[in-house]
Amino acid sequence: MRRGNPPWLPSKKALTLIELIFAMVILGLAVTAMMGALGTVSRNATFSEDTARLSFFTESLMEDVMAKKFDNNGTNCCINANYCTLALGRDANESASNSFNFNDIDDYNNCNDNSVTVPAPGFVRSVNVTYATLGANNTWQAANCGSLPCPGQKLITVTANRTGSTYKVTLTGMKSRCPGN
Repeated sequence: MRRGNPPWLPSKKALTLIELIFAMVILGLAVTAMMGALGTVSRNATFSEDTARLSFFTESLMEDVMAKKFDNNGTNCCINANYCTLALGRDANESASNSFNFNDIDDYNNCNDNSVTVPAPGFVRSVNVTYATLGANNTWQAANCGSLPCPGQKLITVTANRTGSTYKVTLTGMKSRCPGN
């Protein structure tokens, strides 16, 4: 007696054409979904790396700025606000291309990576320094200093972003006229 299917019936181990097409459609959908998920993960990883680098570059420049004196006139400015510099920005002897000769924090005002050391290709940083006063709602606000004495605080804002990107990291700091200058 013979076992198995007669020769005119299909084998039970074989796949039909419809089963093959159905398996290919399911496999195609699964691969498409996986590729979409991998793309999202890749974009998020790049965004996270950029955020970390931007934060590092911003903090690095803020540390450089905060390490400088409050004003060119140093101790005299600390003793009497009338001796502080009225105008913010670089002095005549300070080059825009060399931040290493900046001697006080307002020399960095309106500096960007064209005038400060570039952290890495594709990244741009900028610095804004203004005098600051405490506003009515107990928040620090930029203040113009049209005449002496100027406010005893300077507000430093360092911003970094990747060229061509709208995402940026901003860090704000305060430095007081006294003590420590």
